[in-house]
Amino acid sequence: MESVYGAPIYIWLYDLSINMQTFADDTAADFICQAVARMTGRPDEAVLRERLICMALAARVDSAIKKEIQISPYRGFEVTATPDAQINLDGAVHDKYSKTLAEKIAMTVKGVSSVVNRLETTDIGFS
Repeated sequence: MESVYGAPIYIWLYDLSINMQTFADDTAADFICQAVARMTGRPDEAVLRERLICMALAARVDSAIKKEIQISPYRGFEVTATPDAQINLDGAVHDKYSKTLAEKIAMTVKGVSSVVNRLETTDIGFS
């Protein structure tokens, strides 16, 4: 897939795992690792599993935040997760309230251990 679509295979596998909503993250990761095991030149399963679990957690947090906060597609906004379930929020939101709310929402997502909020605000205040 990488040679055809220009993206690493784990990105396509991640998309597959997100679309397997009926499975838990670990189950989806196991399913994908089994599929990858049949590939030639396969990546390390433990590394792949860890990466997929992190990406799935980040996607759940991203989705939860975007359900509550209007995020402009023209502003950078990125959610990433580390293997120890730390969520990193980077980019821009409109105001301080949205920045604080994004962190609170992230902490409510099952599996999140901590949040590093590096969001910047883009509002122009006259106070």
